[in-house]
Amino acid sequence: MKSTIYPMLTTIADNVFDKENRQGEIFFNWVRGILERDSEWKAYLNDTFKDYLFEDCPTLAWTILDWEIIVKINGEFVKDWGSEEVNKLSSISEAPENVEFVYVVYDILSFLGRDLQNYPLHIRKTILEEATISLDNVFSGKYNKKIILSLPIKHNKETFDAMINMGYKWMIIKDLNSPYIQWEKSEFWQKVI
Repeated sequence: MKSTIYPMLTTIADNVFDKENRQGEIFFNWVRGILERDSEWKAYLNDTFKDYLFEDCPTLAWTILDWEIIVKINGEFVKDWGSEEVNKLSSISEAPENVEFVYVVYDILSFLGRDLQNYPLHIRKTILEEATISLDNVFSGKYNKKIILSLPIKHNKETFDAMINMGYKWMIIKDLNSPYIQWEKSEFWQKVI
């Protein structure tokens, strides 16, 4: 595997709704990056708060995740990373109790040393679900944080319009048979704005 890992990128698209073998996902456009663990966790691209992300978790050794961190204040998602409330936060460990950090995991590139990048997305998602038990163990009550998997949503115009009305910026539509291609734009992952 490459010494530096980069996230897969998207292309902007118009007419991708309702195509077969696709799934939609909400993309929050917060702090996104690649998180790798061999002997310790390393964050690539966006490393904000990386020192507070994970406790030691041997069951996740040699694992690489594509993730994004988002913030909830008083139970509500903050939709703007540059908001005044978020700018006041200096670290996860010092955040007040009404602030919750949520790690949205989109994909898994490697699990227990096995490179998964050439596996189709639907297989990687299955492996990611199976790894969830280990991931949950990482977040066993330290600070106010939790991890969730990015859930598939209907990739149609009605769902997209509802997302926009709720304040989200875009939907990502992914080909379920796509490999994970680092740092490249392709037709496999398309952004609808």
